[in-house]
Amino acid sequence: MNALLKRDIYRLFRTPLLYLFMLCAAVISGSLSVMTGFETGYDAWGQVSGLFSAGIIAIAGVFLAFFIGNDYKSGAVKNIFSLFPKKRGYAAAKLITGAVAGIMILIGYVLGAGIFGVFTGADFTTGLFDMLCAVVAKAGMMFLFSGIYVCVAALFRNKVWFSVFGILAVTMLFIPALLITLGTPLIMAGLSIAAGVIGLFVFPGIAALIMKRLDALA
Repeated sequence: MNALLKRDIYRLFRTPLLYLFMLCAAVISGSLSVMTGFETGYDAWGQVSGLFSAGIIAIAGVFLAFFIGNDYKSGAVKNIFSLFPKKRGYAAAKLITGAVAGIMILIGYVLGAGIFGVFTGADFTTGLFDMLCAVVAKAGMMFLFSGIYVCVAALFRNKVWFSVFGILAVTMLFIPALLITLGTPLIMAGLSIAAGVIGLFVFPGIAALIMKRLDALA
């Protein structure tokens, strides 16, 4: 898996779509700051921990749908599986790559909130530690959701837009879970990391089973 992961990470940072999505995330958080930042008491860091930032997870999922779908549409997946026949390794590499992409998009969102927050004179009421905990929590959830998204993308394969709609539907189903607060920001960060680790170990196997089943039906 290491060689495949290195290949995917190398490809990730040379994919213009990643930087476009980072810019979109920055614009989304920035536009919210512009719309409400001039209001008294508006907390620029608050949107990093708020529900609105859950949309970043969906954006990361859309990116992953295109990233995996391109392997199937271009036919590159045949060469990949000839060199790396273990589908679980393929799914795990895509999960980690998707999570890294999600974290990069999240960084764009945070930078947009901060830069536009300063520009609009917004407050930064949320403490830096709590804000960092919120970022870590979102980063942990990226691994969990990337695992789910890999399974969806494996199901639809080269049908990228079906993957996109499937990923958005899955995200909508899980948004209520993102509203649950089980303790302090530090506890939530720890729980999110634990969820991400579970996703890292569980979902590659599920995605591999889906791919093997579809291969058998092909």
